[in-house]
Amino acid sequence: MAFPWYGTMYAVAFSAIWFLARRDPLTVGPGRRLNSAQLDTIIVWAMVGAVLGGRLGYAFLYEPGHYLKNPADIFRLWQGGMSFHGGLLGTLAAVRLAGGGSGAFWPVLDRLVRWVPLGLGLGRAGNFLTGELWGRPSEVPWAMFFDAAGPVPRHPSQLYEAFLEGPFLWFLVGLYARRLPAPGRTSAFMAIVYALVRIAAEFFREPDPGWGYLAWGWLTWGQILSLALLGVGLAFFFSKSDRPPSFKSVSQRPE
Repeated sequence: MAFPWYGTMYAVAFSAIWFLARRDPLTVGPGRRLNSAQLDTIIVWAMVGAVLGGRLGYAFLYEPGHYLKNPADIFRLWQGGMSFHGGLLGTLAAVRLAGGGSGAFWPVLDRLVRWVPLGLGLGRAGNFLTGELWGRPSEVPWAMFFDAAGPVPRHPSQLYEAFLEGPFLWFLVGLYARRLPAPGRTSAFMAIVYALVRIAAEFFREPDPGWGYLAWGWLTWGQILSLALLGVGLAFFFSKSDRPPSFKSVSQRPE
């Protein structure tokens, strides 16, 4: 059996996100703080929501025909197959249910999204190591062969996405968060930038077999979902006040 890179990368990412996101107590409103234990509860629930939402999103957004006929396969997580967009919805629901109400939802979410690119980047690296989600045929000097993709050199699009959704996204979101924007704006900014880099990366990635190209010989289902996310992100971003929050994290250490 091949080494389970996919699951290993997610385990490392979740552990790192948990450690980094809980380092400091978080002020979520005047006179209200969440300590490490409270953050632990919300973060664990958020991770569970990300896994469940990501798996269900993949099953019903990308391969509904297969999983409706074989529902037991939904639980075969070791076979790979996660959807960022489904994971996002699962995370939002979990943060809300686990204590993100009463003004805490956006501050908690803003804290978590600072570190989400770490999980995204490692997840894409896992895709590369397991030889899945390969790129489109190409003759660039760094094109690679993937066992399951046939004898055609292809873009290592997993590595493109690992960089764009990992270090690149982390840098931009962290840079924006240092401005101390109003609660919710960091989360919306992250959604906007992710949608843009995902749309760009899809031009190099082989379209999902269940959908293929939807129009014009290049439009993919991943781009459609990301366009929807872009619209939602822009709507939330411009609906939030420009006024910075009147409260800050208890610790002033840079995250």
